Amino acid sequence: MLCLIWTAVIVAITGVTLVAHHRSVILEAENEARDYFRLNYYYRAWGARLGGVYAAADKIEPNPYLTIPNRDVTTTDGKQLTLVNPAYMTRMVFSDIRKSSADPVVSKLTSLKPTNPENTPDSWEREALTAFEGKVIKEKSQVKEIDGKPYLRLISRFVTEQPCLKCHAQHGYKLDDIRGGISIAIPLKEYLEGEKRVRAYISSGYLFLWVLGCGGIVFATRRRAVYEKQLVHSEEKFRTMCDWTQDWEYWTDPSGTMMYVSPSCEQITGYTPDEFIRDRELVTRLVHPDDRDYYEKHHMTALSEIHGSEELQFRIIKRDGSIRWVQHLCRPVDLGNNNKGRRVSNRDISEQKRQAEERRQLELQMMHTQKLESLGVMAGGIAHDFNNILTSIVGNADIAMMRTSPESVIIENLKKIEEGAMRATDLAKQLLAYSGKGKFVVEPLDLNRLIEDMVHLLQVSISKKALLRFHFSDNLPSVEGDATQLRQVIMNVVINASDAIGNKSGVIAISTGCIECDRTYLKGVWMEENIPEGLYVYLEIADSGCGMDKETVAKIFDPFFTTKFTGRGLGMAAVLGIIRGHRGAIKVYSEPGKGTTFKVLLPAGERPAKIFNVDAVDPEWRGEGTVLLVDDEDTVCAIGSEMLKMLGFEAVTAADGCEALEKYKEAKGVRCIILDLTMPHMDGEQTFRELRKLDPEVKVIMSSGYNEHEINQKFAGKGLAGFIQKPYKLSTLKEVIMKALAEK
Repeated sequence: MLCLIWTAVIVAITGVTLVAHHRSVILEAENEARDYFRLNYYYRAWGARLGGVYAAADKIEPNPYLTIPNRDVTTTDGKQLTLVNPAYMTRMVFSDIRKSSADPVVSKLTSLKPTNPENTPDSWEREALTAFEGKVIKEKSQVKEIDGKPYLRLISRFVTEQPCLKCHAQHGYKLDDIRGGISIAIPLKEYLEGEKRVRAYISSGYLFLWVLGCGGIVFATRRRAVYEKQLVHSEEKFRTMCDWTQDWEYWTDPSGTMMYVSPSCEQITGYTPDEFIRDRELVTRLVHPDDRDYYEKHHMTALSEIHGSEELQFRIIKRDGSIRWVQHLCRPVDLGNNNKGRRVSNRDISEQKRQAEERRQLELQMMHTQKLESLGVMAGGIAHDFNNILTSIVGNADIAMMRTSPESVIIENLKKIEEGAMRATDLAKQLLAYSGKGKFVVEPLDLNRLIEDMVHLLQVSISKKALLRFHFSDNLPSVEGDATQLRQVIMNVVINASDAIGNKSGVIAISTGCIECDRTYLKGVWMEENIPEGLYVYLEIADSGCGMDKETVAKIFDPFFTTKFTGRGLGMAAVLGIIRGHRGAIKVYSEPGKGTTFKVLLPAGERPAKIFNVDAVDPEWRGEGTVLLVDDEDTVCAIGSEMLKMLGFEAVTAADGCEALEKYKEAKGVRCIILDLTMPHMDGEQTFRELRKLDPEVKVIMSSGYNEHEINQKFAGKGLAGFIQKPYKLSTLKEVIMKALAEK
C-alpha cells in the first residue's frame, strides 16, 4: 500500500513537473514571439514616424495597396523610387525569413478591416481581434501545427498612432483605435526537442527517486513488520500476563483515571473492566461501608508520600451483594522524574480469611476443650476424694440411724447429717457429671416418653407465667443413655429458661426430632472432639426470655460461672458433662432480647426402648462367707467392713492392689471382692487382671466415684461382676452384692 501511495506521489510530482516545464517551454516560446513583436513594433514605429522609406522601383515592386499621393517619385537624376510603408516592409522582411529557413518565424499583419487581402484574419485571429477591440485582452497565444509542424502563435494588438493616420485615416481609423494585430508564429521543434531531453532527465530522476523510495519503503516495511511482530509478541506476553492473572490488577494515572483494568476484576467484583474505566469512583463504592474510611485515607495519600508498596486488607461488596475480602497492594509507578500514577493488585483472600477464622475458632475450641478437660480432671479428682469422705459419712449415718431408736432425741441430728451428706453427694455428682465421669446407667431410651413422664415435674418447677409447649416427632429412634442424667439435663435447661423469662409472660417450647448432621452443621457445637457425622436425635428447648450476648454464651458451660445471685455455677457445666458422656453435642442460639435455644444432639439408636425399672430387693436377704474390701481410704474400709458385717459377711480389707493379692491368696472361700478403681502402687484395673490370673471365676465388684458407663466400657467382656458408685448406702451395697452373687 505504501509503495502504491509512493508511486502515486511520484507520478503526480512527475506530471506536475513535466507540465510546469512544458508551460515554461511554451512561455519561453511566447517570450521569443513577444521579442519579435516588439522588434516589428519598433521598426514599424520608426518607419511610421518617417512616413515610410523610398526604395528603387527596379528592386521593389510598388505596393499596390498603398494609395497615397507621392507613392512613386522620380529623383532629379531620373531614378524611379517607390514608397515602402511599415506594413509592406514587414511583409517583405518575413517573406525573406520564410525563404531562408525550413522552420521560419512567421509574421503576419491582420486586421478586421484589412487593406491587403493577405492580411485577412483567420477564425482564431478574428476572435483575438474582436477581443482586442472589446479591450478584454491585449494578446493571445496558441500552439498549432502549420504545414504539419508545431508552432506557437502569438497575436498582440497595436493601436492607431498619429503617424499611422497618414495612410489609414482614409479608412476611417482615428487616434488610439485598435487598428489590428501582429501575429507571430514561432517554430516549436527545437523547444520540444529540448523539452523532450529535459523530460527524460526529469523522468529519470523521479524514476530513481521512486526506486529509492520504494526500496526504502520495502526496507522500512520489513523492519516495521519485524518491530511490529516483536511488539505484538511483547504485547501478547505482557497482555497474557496481565489479562490472565487471578488477581484484579489495575493502573491509574496521577489524576485517578483508570488506564488499565484486568479482566479478572469481573470474577472478583462482578463488574467488567469497561465499567471501571468509565466510572472511576466505582472502586471506592465497592468498598464495604465499615472499611471505606480506612480505604479512602489510604487512597488520598499523595503518591510522593508512598515509599515502596503499601498493603492493606478490606472487604468489598460484589455486584450480587456478596462480601469478599481482598488484599490490596499499591505502589507508585515512578519512571525517573515521570510519575505515571499507581499500580494496584487486589487478591481475593476470602478463602484464606475463612480458613484463618476456622483455625482461630478451632484454636479457641481446642483451648476451651483443654480448659474443660483440665477443669474436668480437677472436678473429677475433687469428686473422687470427696466421695471417699462421703462414703464414710453416709455409711456411718445410715448405720447409726439403724441402730438408734426412732424415739431417740439424736435421730433428728442423724437425719440432718444424712441429708447434708446427700446434698454433698449431689454436688459431687454434678462435679462428676461435668467431668463426664458421673454415674451412668446406659440403656435404650425413648426420648419422647422420657419427657412425657417429666411434664408434671417441669410444670411445677417453672414460673407460673411461663407456658410449656411440646412438639414430639413420631417414630423417633431410641438413644443409648442414662435416664436420670438426661432428666437432669432437661430439668436444668428448663429451669434456666424459666429464670430467663423472669416475671414476664413467656413460652418454653420443648421439641424432639431426628436430623442428619454433616461436618458443616457440627461446626461450632459444644462437643467432644471429632464427633462423627451421622443421624442424631435432638432435644430442643427454646425460650422467649431475655437472651444472651456472645460473651455470656461463651461462658455458660464454664464451672462456677453463673448469672444468678444464689447459683453455684455447676448446673450448665453438669449438663455439658452429661452430654459429653453420652457422646453428644449441644448447639446454643441466643441474642439479647430474642430468647435462647438449646439443641441437644444424641447419637440415634436403632429401635425405641422403654425405661426399665429395677427389680425390688428382698429385704430379708442375708449373706454369708468372706468379702475382700480393697480401698486406699481407711474410712471407706472401716465403714465398708461394718456394712458387710451387718449384711452377714466376714470382711477382710486391703489398702492397695498388692496387699489385696496377698490377702486373696491367704483367705479361703472369698465369695467376692469389692475393688477400688483408683489406688496407689497398683490400681484397680491392674489388680483385677492379676486376680483373674489367680482365679478366672473370681467375682469382682468395681468401686469408684466415676460413672458406671465408663467402667463398663473399660471392662466390657472381661468378667466384671458388678459396679458400685461412691458414696453408697447399706441398701445399695446389699443390692449390688446380691446381683453379683446371683450371676453364674
